[in-house]
Amino acid sequence: MMDDGYESAGDEDYDYLEEWADTLFYDEQFEYTDCSLTDAEFNKHFNAPATEKWRDLSSESHPAVFKMDDSKAIQWKIAKKEIEHVRNRARKLISKTQENDESISFGDIAMHSLGPESPSGKYMMLDEMVYLQFITTFCVQAAYRVSTAELYRSDSLLLDQLPMDREHYVSIWEKIATKREIASSYIRSTRCPPPLWERLETLTNEVLSAFSITERMGRISIALDDDKIWFASKAVKKRDLFNLKFTTHVKANRKGIVAHTAVSTGALIPLGIIFERTKDSCLDCMKRVLNFMFGHNGDTDLRNVSVHSDRGYMYPDMVFGYLLAKGAEVVGTCQRMAQCWPFTFKQTRKENDKRTHIDVRGAPTLFLKYCKAGTKHIFASAFRTGTQGVATAVSTLHKAHEWEGVILKPRELFEYRADPTALRKKFFQEVMLNELCRDDQFSATPLLQLHLEEKIEPITLRQGTADWHYFRKFSLTSSQAHKAFVASICEHKNNTSWKTIAEILYGPTWQEILVPNVVEDEDPPAGQSDLVEMQSLADFISSYNLVTNEDDPEFIVGYQSALDKLKEFVVPLVVEDTSIVLDNDENVSADGKVLSEEEVDTAFARGGSWSASDKQQVKKILASFNPHNLDMKRISNAMLKEWLQRPNAYREIMFYTSESLKTMMQRKKMAFASGRMTMSRMVEALSGTTLAGLETDDGDGGVAADTVITSAEAVKRAILEKSFLPHQKGSKREHCSLGHSLETPIVRRWIEVADEIFPNLEVNGVYTCGLAAKKGAVYAKDSIDFILAVEDGDTGSFPKLWGFEAKGRVTATTAAAEERQISSYRNPHIRITDERMFGDINDVGERFQVLQHAFVHDLDTVVLAISDSQSELLQSAVIDFSENTKFHFGRVLEDLKDLALAWAYPDVLPGRDEVLKIPEETLALGETILNINGMETFQGHLNLWHALSQMPAPIPSCLRIIPSIYAFWNAVKGGSDTATKLMDDCLIQIPKSHMNTESVAISRCFMILMVLNHRLMQIFSAREDLKYPSLKHYREAASQRLTFHSSLLASADHFRKRMKRLETLRQEGNPSTPRPLPARRTIRRPAIDGVVPEPTTFGTCLPIKTPSKFHVAIRNDKAVPACIKTMVDQCQGIPMKKLKGQKTCATCSSKTAWFCAGCKRWLCVDKRQLKGDSATKIDLYTHIVSGEEMHFLNVCYHKAHTIAWERSSSASAAANKENGW
Repeated sequence: MMDDGYESAGDEDYDYLEEWADTLFYDEQFEYTDCSLTDAEFNKHFNAPATEKWRDLSSESHPAVFKMDDSKAIQWKIAKKEIEHVRNRARKLISKTQENDESISFGDIAMHSLGPESPSGKYMMLDEMVYLQFITTFCVQAAYRVSTAELYRSDSLLLDQLPMDREHYVSIWEKIATKREIASSYIRSTRCPPPLWERLETLTNEVLSAFSITERMGRISIALDDDKIWFASKAVKKRDLFNLKFTTHVKANRKGIVAHTAVSTGALIPLGIIFERTKDSCLDCMKRVLNFMFGHNGDTDLRNVSVHSDRGYMYPDMVFGYLLAKGAEVVGTCQRMAQCWPFTFKQTRKENDKRTHIDVRGAPTLFLKYCKAGTKHIFASAFRTGTQGVATAVSTLHKAHEWEGVILKPRELFEYRADPTALRKKFFQEVMLNELCRDDQFSATPLLQLHLEEKIEPITLRQGTADWHYFRKFSLTSSQAHKAFVASICEHKNNTSWKTIAEILYGPTWQEILVPNVVEDEDPPAGQSDLVEMQSLADFISSYNLVTNEDDPEFIVGYQSALDKLKEFVVPLVVEDTSIVLDNDENVSADGKVLSEEEVDTAFARGGSWSASDKQQVKKILASFNPHNLDMKRISNAMLKEWLQRPNAYREIMFYTSESLKTMMQRKKMAFASGRMTMSRMVEALSGTTLAGLETDDGDGGVAADTVITSAEAVKRAILEKSFLPHQKGSKREHCSLGHSLETPIVRRWIEVADEIFPNLEVNGVYTCGLAAKKGAVYAKDSIDFILAVEDGDTGSFPKLWGFEAKGRVTATTAAAEERQISSYRNPHIRITDERMFGDINDVGERFQVLQHAFVHDLDTVVLAISDSQSELLQSAVIDFSENTKFHFGRVLEDLKDLALAWAYPDVLPGRDEVLKIPEETLALGETILNINGMETFQGHLNLWHALSQMPAPIPSCLRIIPSIYAFWNAVKGGSDTATKLMDDCLIQIPKSHMNTESVAISRCFMILMVLNHRLMQIFSAREDLKYPSLKHYREAASQRLTFHSSLLASADHFRKRMKRLETLRQEGNPSTPRPLPARRTIRRPAIDGVVPEPTTFGTCLPIKTPSKFHVAIRNDKAVPACIKTMVDQCQGIPMKKLKGQKTCATCSSKTAWFCAGCKRWLCVDKRQLKGDSATKIDLYTHIVSGEEMHFLNVCYHKAHTIAWERSSSASAAANKENGW
C-alpha cells in the first residue's frame, strides 16, 4: 500500500498491468476496509482533492519505461477469458451442454435474444406469426438501410424477402409510437402509464448482462460512451416526449436523444443501455447503468471492475465520489476543470488558479501529477503532442513515466519477444529490381551478414518511423554533426583532422568561407580562450573576399562594383586628418547610409545608379552574411529596397526566417508581454530599434546580450536544435514526402544509366536498411537510402557493398540550380575521389552526408544520384573514399561527442531504472531552444532515449510512441465506438409519420440486441482454442467471417424458417401456442350523431399513391401519370358531401364541402348569387324542363365533368340511333 509520499522504487515491477488482468474476483465475505473509518470519514475521504494537493512526478528523478503493444496484449488476455465465460453462459442460457456445443447455431442465438419467446418478443404482445413477420422485415430493412417507401416500392428487389405487407408493417410502428402517448395538453407524471421503452430498456439490459456479467470471475473491463441518436421531426416538441430528453447535440448541431451504452473492451459485447431522461445528466445515466450491472441490495460493488470513459463522464464528483469510493479502477480523458484536475492549456488563469499551465508549443512531453484517494493513488497526466495539441487523462493503473510503442507489424513483435536478436537478419530488405540486376544466382547474404557483425550496430529496421526519430536524438547524424562542425570549426581550425575534412567539404579556401563570420579577440580573457564574438555587418563587408571559380573579367568587375556600393552604405568612413570636414552626405555613421523611399526608387529605376548586375551581386554577398548560423530567406529586390532604407543594426538580421528570429529571441531571453510575435516586431526588438512591449530576464531589466558564446555552447546548441526539430508542415512536408517516394525510381534509373557509363560494373542486389550506428562509436549514426551489392571490374572482381544516396530536386528552383551547376559538365555521370567532392557536388550538406555514409558503414564507395521531380537523372557521382579520409572524419566526430555529448555516453551506462543526469550548463542552454520548451521535455526525451537504448536492437518498427495511458485508452475506447458505428451503419429508418422518441428508443433497444447476436455469432464461429496471435487478428478474422450486415440477414433467415414451421403446424391443425394471448377489447366503430358510418363500395382505386397536387398539373396542362389522366377524363362524377369542415376547390380555390369520388377532386357544387352580382361573376346555362327554358348555375363540378357527360350523351345518342330508337 502506497503512502502519501509516493516514490517509484528502483526495482519496481512494471508488469503490474498483467497482474491486474489476472486478478480473481474477491470473495463475497471479503470486507473492503483497509483501515477503520466511520461512514462520515469514509465519504469525506473521497471528496475531490484541491488542485494544490496534486504532487509532481518529475522525470528528473523517475526513469522512463518503454513497452510495445502491452495495452493490446492486456485486452487480448481479458478478451480470451471473457469469450470463454460467454461461451459457457450461452450454453447454460440456451440449455446446451458442453458435449452438444456444436448444436448452438445462429438460429438459437437469434431466437434467445429476439425470438417470440425472448423477453422483448413477449413484451411486444403480438401474435407469434405477426411478431416473426415484423422482426424479419425489421432485420431486412436495417441490413440494407432503406426507408419504408424504398423497401416497398414496386420495383424493389427486396419485396420477395418481406413476409409482411406495407400497411401491416407501418401499422405496427404506429401502435408503438402512439400506444402510450398522452395528449399534448397534458403533462406526463408518475400517474401516467409508463412508456413502452422503459420496460423494454430493463428487459434489454437483463439479456445483455446475462451473458458477460453474471457469474463472471476476474477482472471486468468496461467502456462507457454516449450514443447520440439523431432524427428530424418538426412536431416532436409539440408531442409527448415519453419522459426522454430531446436535446441538441452541440458538436454535430443536430437534435435527437442520447443513449448511454456500456460495452466490454475485450470481446466488444454490449453490456447495457440507458436512455437519458428528461431531468437526467450523463452522470446519472452512468451511475444507473453501473448500478444495474453491479448493484446488489441497494449498494454497488465495483471492485475488480475497470471503467473507461471520455471526458464527458470524468467529473471529479463521479471519479472520487462514486467510482473510486465503490472500488473501481479508472482510466479516461478529462476536461480542464479548475475545481480539481491539475493541468490546463490554452486558458487564461486567474490569480488563485493553482493549475499547471501547459504550453502547447514544444516537443512531445508527458507531465504527471498524483494524489491519494482512499487506498488508491490516482495519476493525472497531460501529454503535449508536439503538434500544438495537449491531451489530458487520469488513471489509477499507470503509475510511472510509461511510454508505449504502437507496432507497425505485429509479427515482428512476436519474433522479438521470442528472440530479441531475431530481427537483425531483417535489417537489410531487398528491393525487387530483378530485371535490372545481372546475376540472378548471386547472393549478398554473406556480405550483409559480415557487414552486420563487423562494421555496424543495427538500430532500427526502417527509416521515418517513430522509433527512428527517437533513436536519432542525442546522436551525431549527418544533419546534427554538420551543423556542429560549422559551429566548432574556429576552435579546431589548427587540428589536422578538422582541416582535412574542412578542405574536402569546403575546398582549399575553407577558412575564408567558415572563419570570416567570426573574429577572435586578440587578447582573450584568461580562461576564456574559446570565446568568439559575433562579427558586425560593417566588419564583414570590409573583410569580404571573393570566393569564385569564375575567370570572366566582366564578372570580377561587376563583383567589385557591387562590393563598393555595399561599403558605401555600410562601412563608416575613417578620416585620419581631423581638420578635414566632410559633408553630411559623405559621412556615414555607425548606422550606415540610409536612403529615403524616393531615393531608392530613383536608384532602382531603369538607367539608375543600381544596375541589374549590381543588385544580383549585392544579394549574393548579403546572403553569405550569417553570423548566427540560422536559416535565412531568399533575398528579393523588394527586400533589398527595404535594406537600403534601414540602419545597420536592422540590416544585420532582417533576412532571417521567422523560426530563426524566434530562436534568436530565445537566445537573448527576450519575449513580448502581449501581442503576436510578428517578424517586424521581432526584428525591431532584436535590432534595438523598438524595445516597447518587451519582457526581459537578464536580471538588470535590459536586453540580454548575444555577442559572446563559447564554441562548446555553439556545438551543443546545434545538436540540440537538430534533436528537437518541430514537425514539418505544408510544402516542406510535401516536398520531403515526394523526395522519399522518388528514391526507388532514382536507383532504378541509375542502374540503367550505369550499364552504359560503367560497363565493367555489375549491380547484383539493392537493399534498404534502417538507422545504423558505427561499431565501436555508437554516437555516430546514419540512415542511408540503399546498400548496393556490386562487382566492380575496374577495382577488382570480388563482390563489394556500395552506398547509394538518392536526392530529388522536387521544386523548379532547386532543379534549375542543379541544371546550372552541371551545364558545364561534358558528362553529368562521373566517378571521382573524395578530394574532388568540393568541385563536383554543389550542395555542401550532401557532401557531408555521403562522407557520413562512408564512415558509419565503412564503405569504400558511395553513389550520389540527383533527379528532378519526375525521377529523370540530372547528375550522379560515384565517390571513392580513402581510409585516411574516414579516419579523420571519425576523429572529428569523436571530438564533437567529447565536446557536447559526453554526458549522454558515459563510460559506465546507468541501469534501466536510473536516470541520466544533464549538466547544468546544458540544461540552461536547452531552455533557450524553442522546441524544447522546458526541463521536463529535455529530461523526458533523454529518459525515453536511454530506455530505448537499453533494449536489444533493432526493435520492431513503431507507428507511434505515446504515453502508455493514452495507448491504453486507445485500446479500450473502441468498444463503445464500434457498437455505435454498427448500429448507425445499419440504421433502421422508421416511417416518418410515426417517428417520435418512443419509437426511436424502442428501435435502438432492438438494434443493440442485434449487436449482441452479432458478437455471439462471431464468438461461436471462432476457433475453439482461440489461437490467434493478438486481439487485432481475432477481430479481423471475426469481421472477415461475419459482418453486421450478413448477421442481420442471417437472423432474418432463421426467423423465416421459424415462420414456415409455425405455418406447417397450423395447417396440420396443431397450432403452436407459445403463450396465451392477452384478452383484447373488441374494437367498435364509434357512432356519429347516433349513426354508424359505413365504408364506401364505389369510387376509383389507383395502382399508385394519388399525387397530392395532380389537379394543379391538370389545370396547367402539365404531364401527369397515364392512370391519373384516364381517371379524370372518364369520370362522370360521384359527388359526396363532407360532414364537417371544408376543403379548397381544385378549380377556383374557394372553400367547398363537396368531393368527387370518381376523379378524387374537391369541387364547388353550389354557389350563391350574392346581392349585386352580375351575370358575369357566375356562369349559367339553360336547359329545357317540361318544355320550359330554365337557368341553372354552371359551377366547378359541372365544368370538370362536362366533356365526359357530352361524350356519354353522344355515345348514347349514337347507340339509340343504331338501334332505331
